[in-house]
Amino acid sequence: MKKTLIIILLAAVLLLSGCRIEYVITDETTGGTVTEEQTGKTDLINWDIPKCLSYVLDIEQAAVTPRGLVFESGLPRCYSPVTGEVTYLCGDPLCSHDMLGDCPFRYSYTWAQLPVSDGKRLYFFDRVVDIETGDTEKYVISETDLYGMDKKTVYETPNGMNMMFITEDALYFDEFASSAGAVIKRYDLKTGKITSPKINSEDGLISKGAFLPVDGRICYEYDGALYRCDADFTKSEKVRDDYSYKTLFTDGTYLYHAVATEGIFRTDPETGETEPVYSLPEGMWFYESRISDRGIIFTLRYADKVPRTKNYEEWKSAFPDGSLYLYDFSDGQCKRIDMGEFYAYYYLLSGDTLYFQECVQGSDSRATYGNWYKAVIDTSSDVVSATPEMILEVKNYGF
Repeated sequence: MKKTLIIILLAAVLLLSGCRIEYVITDETTGGTVTEEQTGKTDLINWDIPKCLSYVLDIEQAAVTPRGLVFESGLPRCYSPVTGEVTYLCGDPLCSHDMLGDCPFRYSYTWAQLPVSDGKRLYFFDRVVDIETGDTEKYVISETDLYGMDKKTVYETPNGMNMMFITEDALYFDEFASSAGAVIKRYDLKTGKITSPKINSEDGLISKGAFLPVDGRICYEYDGALYRCDADFTKSEKVRDDYSYKTLFTDGTYLYHAVATEGIFRTDPETGETEPVYSLPEGMWFYESRISDRGIIFTLRYADKVPRTKNYEEWKSAFPDGSLYLYDFSDGQCKRIDMGEFYAYYYLLSGDTLYFQECVQGSDSRATYGNWYKAVIDTSSDVVSATPEMILEVKNYGF
């Protein structure tokens, strides 16, 4: 893995006046063009605000931030491709990183969605908890610097929240504040103002399914139809009827959805026109599908078998092998990633680096979470071989 560290030394008079040294860290396994200014910190990766996004009602196990791979493990931890080390996301050297202590992430529910970032700050779902009863009093969106310090409250509510996305200008999230659906809200990163105008409800902008920022606008589902509005919620229009999907993907221009028994479909958010772009092999169904900055990465299972975690061999028999598949946005082709003897429970692709947590047989014969690995892959060919390297050993952690 090649890294280039460029240190731009400013004029001595500027340094003496307190101007910060600028570090540009290029990691070819992650891609991106963002330049980070730091004060002595040299472990940030070269990183972009993601345009490829997904609305998936599933527990998120890992995400890529400017710190590297952040994954859920009680308190969130981070693998840095720059240093090769795994540390707590909280970078306070005096923090005990104890769920009973004062760690800024101790009440966060990063097990539902891991932090998002604008390249300067981390934003995550959090809670205010009654110390005596353990009950949640308020649901919160909190922000910290990239090292989990300088914690501030962005928004708090007695209602639960579901998904959160970030763009260059704003943070978008949905709040369960209405029986009619979830209210989509916008937090302006520059002004700190939160808005949700009454476009289709007295409660605000309501979505009954998925919503995603796409190409400077917001696409959302309401009453079985696809709508989109301006990024500041100033105008809304119906794009097409008969569009009620709880899981959506975007490459930043188009919308995609996967039908478990058929394949992947692409929708133009301007015209509403939908077309198939990938058809499943005969006898196969989708098992899991996730977004990456290269495309949609997924696994396939036999149509007549259901993976059951109570027995590892039974679980494994539901799949033809451990292969992952990538529908590549760049060329519209589907590539098979040969995982060898590995079966991945959770996986994501960032640039040319595949991260995954293996599924293994536990002591009670159940299918169980295993270790975390990474593998640098070449997606230019139709069949890709992965050579995994372990980055974190996981003990006594299963499902």
